Amino acid sequence: GLEFPIVILGELGKRFNLDDARGRILFDRQLGLAFDAVDLERRISYPTLPHRLVSRSIHAESLAEELRILYVALTRAKQRIVLVGSKALNSVQSLRDRLWDHEGPLPISDRLGASSAIDWVLSALACQRDDNVAYIAGDRAAEGRPLFRVHIYDAENMRDWKLEPEQKPQQIKSLESLGQLRPIECPSPSEESK
Repeated sequence: GLEFPIVILGELGKRFNLDDARGRILFDRQLGLAFDAVDLERRISYPTLPHRLVSRSIHAESLAEELRILYVALTRAKQRIVLVGSKALNSVQSLRDRLWDHEGPLPISDRLGASSAIDWVLSALACQRDDNVAYIAGDRAAEGRPLFRVHIYDAENMRDWKLEPEQKPQQIKSLESLGQLRPIECPSPSEESK
């Protein structure tokens, strides 16, 4: 497949869309059609056993596709990969405490219980030896040469981050004109470089 010197994956903390496994009527190619049961007297509906089985199957298939997409993205970098996502700091420590001595594939509960790609990534990192992963507060440099560097930023520090690009005076004038529904003046080539 295509490879790139650097790959940046963003929004790893975004929740997977698993809505396909939550409908009142579900379909699976192998298991067939499944419905919620409806009690008309009590005016309630609840999942039947076939519905739960089909829902689990759809859920597992959806996660398998999300994992396949993550795998493809992770294997496109030639030199470096940058992963960006957010997760509660206490959950990161909890994973490290639970998985520090785990070897082999992630436990099935971690694979099926993931709600975002960052859950898989952090679980895999939690299984690594301490000298392979540096957990770093903020922008400090890592000591040694770990295989993985996890920079941790708290919400307080991130409030000061500025993501607004610098605007040129001509751009500001054009935006003001647009905002007032006036024609935009086309700058001469000499003014454009200002």
